[in-house]
Amino acid sequence: MKDEKSFWIKALENDSWHAELIASGLAIYGSLAMGPFLDEWAQYLSVYFNERTLNYMYYAFMYLFMAQSVLSVGFIAHLCLRILWVGLLGLASVFPDGIPKEHKTYKKEYLDDLRKEFPDLSAYSMKVDKVCSTVFSVLCMIVMISIAYFFWIVVFILISYLLNLFLDDRTIGRIASTIATLFIVIVLLLSVTSMKRFQDNKLVQSIGLKPGKFVGKILFPILNKPMGYIMNTLATNTHSTKFAVSSILVPLVSMLFMVSHLEKIVPFYNDQGKYFKINYREGKADSENYLNSLKGNYIRQIVIQEEKIADNYLVLFIPYFERERPFWEKECGALEEKSDTLSKKEKRILERKYYDNCANQYYKVFLNDQQVYADFTSRYHEHNGEWGFETYIPLDGFERGRHVIRVDSKFEYEGEFSSRYIPFLKVQ
Repeated sequence: MKDEKSFWIKALENDSWHAELIASGLAIYGSLAMGPFLDEWAQYLSVYFNERTLNYMYYAFMYLFMAQSVLSVGFIAHLCLRILWVGLLGLASVFPDGIPKEHKTYKKEYLDDLRKEFPDLSAYSMKVDKVCSTVFSVLCMIVMISIAYFFWIVVFILISYLLNLFLDDRTIGRIASTIATLFIVIVLLLSVTSMKRFQDNKLVQSIGLKPGKFVGKILFPILNKPMGYIMNTLATNTHSTKFAVSSILVPLVSMLFMVSHLEKIVPFYNDQGKYFKINYREGKADSENYLNSLKGNYIRQIVIQEEKIADNYLVLFIPYFERERPFWEKECGALEEKSDTLSKKEKRILERKYYDNCANQYYKVFLNDQQVYADFTSRYHEHNGEWGFETYIPLDGFERGRHVIRVDSKFEYEGEFSSRYIPFLKVQ
């Protein structure tokens, strides 16, 4: 029975490329589809969460984008290697002897040199097969590491959020830096003491694998066993230098792919100054300021209906940003708690009245540097259900040509109030 089981497992190992191709194809689809999904959630969160929460989520999203980039690049590379391997197999099936000893076109000496350089086609295809399986194992390990690390990032964010109720950001930063430094030192010590030159040390022999097991169980509480099998098998069967270099190069290459995604969320996370500078002058307007060019994205900037306006009115919509709540409360006071005797409908009416009145205090609208009357009303926008404030501005009496609308608010940064500029062209 044991021999039959061993034969069955051996057969699966030999034909593992079937499962690899299926899993790799699904992983490529999933990792590529994950990018737009993360972009959409980044846009959503940037509007509906406050400054402190966004500071934490910046790091979570940075890690998620990096993991997505690593897996996309890795699984595409694996698929390409497998395609190469299939091509080599097909070539070997047609020409099993590889380069022949004699040929009417080429001299024997030239063929001998080629055979020395490329001696065995079948052996080379087997080598590529092993590389493919190794790459797939590494990618499986990266998937498990990504899941485990993201779990700990979320735990850290939750702990930091709770600590922020009692400690200031600087103290929490020092605690986090200390923990991270200790972790890096422990990992480096474990890596160094696992080398052969240190194995004869009595202290290292007495400790054994206990520290490594302890750290592994903390980092990977659920996936500890499969992680241990893959990581230790790779580490003990490959050249240590190659293993270390590849461990460094893969994240670095993936960082290049991650940058394009991070550009979409950096202005909204971790830097209030960059948020302040959105549309802060005429040249900073972009497609996200015009509703007809959003193409399914969330409204995360002040928008008008389009860049070229043929109507005799302008529709201005300002999404509500939770990160601006402290400035709203500074201008209008905090929203008062409603009496329990009021119905839900009555509470909604009072809450809406507060926001409508405050919006008209908080925002001032200018057209070509002349203040215009704007009566803001809160509503959920039909584009993607974004909640914000809308007003209609008549354009009667304005000539055809270029105009600029400016929205001033009480959002403050380094002693200055925010101004957002949106140019448009009146075509009729």
